[in-house]
Amino acid sequence: STSRDTIENTYSVQVEKSTILNPQITLSSYGVSANADITITFTTGAIGALNINTDKIYINFSTGFSLPTSISASSIKVNNITVLHVYRHSYSIDITTPVNIPVNSLVTVTIDKSAGIKSPSAIGSYKISVYTTKETTPIESETFNIVALPTTTAIVSPSKPNGNNEYYITAPKVTLS
Repeated sequence: STSRDTIENTYSVQVEKSTILNPQITLSSYGVSANADITITFTTGAIGALNINTDKIYINFSTGFSLPTSISASSIKVNNITVLHVYRHSYSIDITTPVNIPVNSLVTVTIDKSAGIKSPSAIGSYKISVYTTKETTPIESETFNIVALPTTTAIVSPSKPNGNNEYYITAPKVTLS
């Protein structure tokens, strides 16, 4: 003989989409048109595990950044491991992860200045966004500012050594402006 439940149960379930968390960008120079080292960090979310040589990290740069026609994979690292594949689009790059990355883990992407990515040529506030093949919603970084950096010129008087063997007889005066 079989029996059957006759009580109906109703449950409310809310399903939330997993996203990466807290993307941050650091540049070695925040000057206009700077060819700088770039460090991007973020944390994977609850379903954000990334598989080696399969999953990708997508980085979208603000309009104004200048990306070269091609980017050498050897100029990019994920968690200190050099990547094997990187694809460049107008203002974004796709990086195939060279390492397994667990859920809820800190990820550090370093892009060496030899990649040739230049900061915008206009002073202003900018953001990047990051997402992955597992967590597909682009999440923006906090705003960072690109600024005009001061320049300094050194003037030496007399402009050339006035003694033998490139020595100064008169003590040179150096003026910075």
